[in-house]
Amino acid sequence: MKKQDRHDELIGLLKNMPDIKNKTDKNILYQRISSNNNNTSENVEKAKRKMKLFPVLGSVLAVILIVCIPFLFNGTSFQTSEEQSNQAYDTQSTEDSLMEQESADESESAQEFEIAEESGESNVTEEENISLYSNESQFVLDSINDNANIVYAAISDEQFQYAIPITFVVSDSKNMNDHYNNLEQYLREYNLTTADYLLEGLSYNIHDTNKEVQISLPDDFSIESSARAAMFEKLLETMFIPAGIEKATFLSGSDEGVELGPYGEIDEMQLHDDGNASYKLYNDEFLVPIPHEGDNVEEAITEMKNNQEAFDIFQTIPNEIDFSIETFEDELRITYTGQAPLANDDQAIIMIEAILMTAKSYGFHFVNFDNMPLEQIGNYNFNEPIKVPEAVNPFDIHY
Repeated sequence: MKKQDRHDELIGLLKNMPDIKNKTDKNILYQRISSNNNNTSENVEKAKRKMKLFPVLGSVLAVILIVCIPFLFNGTSFQTSEEQSNQAYDTQSTEDSLMEQESADESESAQEFEIAEESGESNVTEEENISLYSNESQFVLDSINDNANIVYAAISDEQFQYAIPITFVVSDSKNMNDHYNNLEQYLREYNLTTADYLLEGLSYNIHDTNKEVQISLPDDFSIESSARAAMFEKLLETMFIPAGIEKATFLSGSDEGVELGPYGEIDEMQLHDDGNASYKLYNDEFLVPIPHEGDNVEEAITEMKNNQEAFDIFQTIPNEIDFSIETFEDELRITYTGQAPLANDDQAIIMIEAILMTAKSYGFHFVNFDNMPLEQIGNYNFNEPIKVPEAVNPFDIHY
């Protein structure tokens, strides 16, 4: 169907519709139309106002959020900071308490150490102190540290034939008289005393300027046999000659003097250095000087090959080891001439140390070992002269 034909058909249908007449008064119709128009205008105006209000409310809300949110976060931050501050305070308080406790403990330990020092007792172990000397051997003392001193002691063999020198390396915080008067305690500490310890109960007062030691004896002190009397003298010489003391005087109760068996009662004793000696091994525990007559150091070293089994004295140089010996002022030169192998073991170390101590007894300061099968034994390097030791049979005391 064409467009024009559809248009004509619609016109015809409209014309055939029934007539409808509105009998409402024109004035009423006008008022209704006017009212609708007014309402429409008001609605449009309200809508406009609402549209204008939304941005304003949004801005106000944004301002409120901007103002309030920092306070909310700051409040949270302040609370966290306060908690952190409290935690820091608690931690600091704990640390302060611990420091106070440590300080109190240190003070208490110091007081205990002071009391122990005064009473001659100590609970301080060797591991808790700096070593007083450095040495890899048990038989000689090479050197001591700056904070140490040497105290010389002596004990006898079981048959009262030989004085066994003992060296205590002690702290220099106490004077030497105090150390000498603690010798019995030091000896007991290392189980070195016996029921036959001849110096039991003695006390000492050293006068360096006079090179003299005053010895106080118990009231009932006496020595009966000649062997014990001779050993009493050897013990005092072994103890005090290395310290530069030349004379001992004796006090016993209200009287002067000491009863020394065949020597009778004496009030003083000149101390003599036995001097030359061959150092041998006693009971596998100590190097002991065996007095050797004469000034021939080569003979003294050769003597070190001999055992004295009846007195538990044994050689320090094996039979198969041979040396030739020369002397040069303060140096002893020992040249190895044997064919036997020389092992780097304890026996070889004992041999070297016994030779060094024997050379020291003859007044030498250095020993030069030549043509040795090994360049070094223990801590002894044969490429250079070896200084003789300070002393023999060392033990350290830390109080």
